[in-house]
Amino acid sequence: MVNAIKVRNREKRKATGAHFTPPELASVLARRLLNQLGDATKDSLRVLDPSCGEGELLLAIARSAPESIQHKLILKGVEADKQSLIYAEQRFRQIECKNSEFILGDFLDLAGGYISQLLPFEHCVPNTSLKINADIIIANPPYVRT
Repeated sequence: MVNAIKVRNREKRKATGAHFTPPELASVLARRLLNQLGDATKDSLRVLDPSCGEGELLLAIARSAPESIQHKLILKGVEADKQSLIYAEQRFRQIECKNSEFILGDFLDLAGGYISQLLPFEHCVPNTSLKINADIIIANPPYVRT
């Protein structure tokens, strides 16, 4: 069965050039990332996807994480497309992931936007409404569909 939100987004994706990580690739990336971590010794492991789309990469991490770190995971996704964000939230409710948060907005705008025409050594602290600390930042990798 095809999700109604996905059907509506098909035309929008084509028009905007949005590309979403295929589930198989997201799973491979999540396993490789988690293998690199081993048993994390920190109390929490904060993972941020600054353009999470429908949440595929975060979902893959939630599903692939060993029990020893599942309770430490704090998954945060930022997405500018409201329909995609709603779908991501629905998916996380289905797996009952309690430590996830989704933020509607453009990550670059929320993180202070572009800082342009700064002198090389000028001190600048951007005004940001995004208050996220992350141990890991993940993003949609470049790939070619065949």
